[in-house]
Amino acid sequence: MKERLLVYWQAIIKNVDRSTLIAELVLLIVIFVLYIQDTNVEIEQPKDPIPKAIETIIPNDNYTSVFRLFSDNPKLENDENVRTLQEYNMFDFKIVRDRETYMKEWDEKYKQAEKLFAEGNLKESLDILKQILLHWPGHLKAKALKKTIDDKLRPPPTPSPTPSPKAPPPGAQPAPEMIM
Repeated sequence: MKERLLVYWQAIIKNVDRSTLIAELVLLIVIFVLYIQDTNVEIEQPKDPIPKAIETIIPNDNYTSVFRLFSDNPKLENDENVRTLQEYNMFDFKIVRDRETYMKEWDEKYKQAEKLFAEGNLKESLDILKQILLHWPGHLKAKALKKTIDDKLRPPPTPSPTPSPKAPPPGAQPAPEMIM
């Protein structure tokens, strides 16, 4: 038996290039079969995209709407905001100029809101600030002014009523005065 194995081993050594080629072909066939099997497997989609654990840990109506939005797989190319981000090129002078124009426009709106605030028109100023922050959430001055207006529009906390001193019952002796 050992002699026979030795003969096979010597034959393999003499024909290393052919043996390597056969081994490579066998491995290639195995990889191809595994690939075909993997591509034919259908991935099962979960029936409920919202894990129940999330709803029980953090109850929030917004999670449901967000999960529903992403489970419908909307085409992002159809969303105007996403398309704008995809097409934005910071090296294109025209796009940068347009963005600067856009920022100047919202700064003008902020100045208008600031003027209304100075005149005492808090509601109108707050409406403009909300519009600014909707389109430019990072506008720091608008955030600060909105917080100031929200604080002014918030009703002051009602103080708890202080108990009135009770009159001593008839026939009770007055409390002794303390001398310091």
